[in-house]
Amino acid sequence: MKFDTTFLLATLSLLSGVQLCAAAPTTSSSSLAAPTKTHSKTHTTPRPTPTTPTRKVIESKLELPANLTRKHVLSGQGRQVYNCQRTDGKIGWVLVDAYATLKYTKGRSHHIVANLTLANGQHKFTHDDTATPNDVSSVTAKITKTTKEFSGATNLPWALLSATSTTYAKKSEYFANTRNVIRAFTEGGLTTPKKKCEYVKHIGREYRSFFRAQYWFYE
Repeated sequence: MKFDTTFLLATLSLLSGVQLCAAAPTTSSSSLAAPTKTHSKTHTTPRPTPTTPTRKVIESKLELPANLTRKHVLSGQGRQVYNCQRTDGKIGWVLVDAYATLKYTKGRSHHIVANLTLANGQHKFTHDDTATPNDVSSVTAKITKTTKEFSGATNLPWALLSATSTTYAKKSEYFANTRNVIRAFTEGGLTTPKKKCEYVKHIGREYRSFFRAQYWFYE
């Protein structure tokens, strides 16, 4: 019997193809999916929020003597007066005077209580309340401690002042028993002047720098 070799070869080729298809590995749809991206969280340290220092912190920082009572809190605003002078061979601005009005504030009402002036480099607080015109008390105090920690570059440093003398007619008057004063929450007073103070021709110039501050009086 003769075999048709062409037919046999075609059949073998077809069977071989079926086997190859059956042997081919299957791929699941899940293996074809794109890899899942993972996001790592970045933890950042929050910036500290500026806080207003407490009265206790301020008194401690300025080394207020112990066993004193805060009797008065006044809000002041005025001017620091600077003069262009030659000091130790250098020309620069020198503080020559200061003045301010001090007010007692309660809610929206306020009235003038005292005036501040500079006397021989010391601060002099003079009572000036029209409600008590017979009160002639005053206190003169010198700066004994300062800090720039809370004030900034263009504001007067916070300061502790110690009384060097007091005047009064009666011990019950406003400043009669004042021993220390704290200057805090300052604004201004050290702003850069527009006028120059560099050469001999500038000597004698003057500029006034506005400032605000709180003054706490202790007995």
